[in-house]
Amino acid sequence: MSGEQAISAKNMSAKNASAKKRMRTADHLRRQLEAEILSGALAPGARLDETLLAKRFGVSRTPVREALLQLSSSGLIEMRPRQGALVSKVSAKTLFEMFEVMSELEGQCARLPPRRRGGQRRRLLRRQPAVPRGHL
Repeated sequence: MSGEQAISAKNMSAKNASAKKRMRTADHLRRQLEAEILSGALAPGARLDETLLAKRFGVSRTPVREALLQLSSSGLIEMRPRQGALVSKVSAKTLFEMFEVMSELEGQCARLPPRRRGGQRRRLLRRQPAVPRGHL
């Protein structure tokens, strides 16, 4: 590998690391805002200002935007042109359905990793009652 290629690879690695950190930050923000919406701390119809959220969490606007896009795709907020993000007015029925779907997805996620584990780790997981034996 030439010196120029090594520098280019190093720059790409740094960019990837930065993108991963930003994504972790966005996921943290999404979880925090999601908790506030579901607890009622952020009321339906409340405006979510990117700049104010960035200042509040001590981050740039980029991870805030990414978190808002994630919340929008889950239906917890609405993105409106020239108005920004607003907390959705979610009915009790819709909220219940969202929790049902999330619990099913979490169950699927819990069953997948043990299948990829080695023998010793699998035996340890089988001893834990939270994971049904047939799923390991």
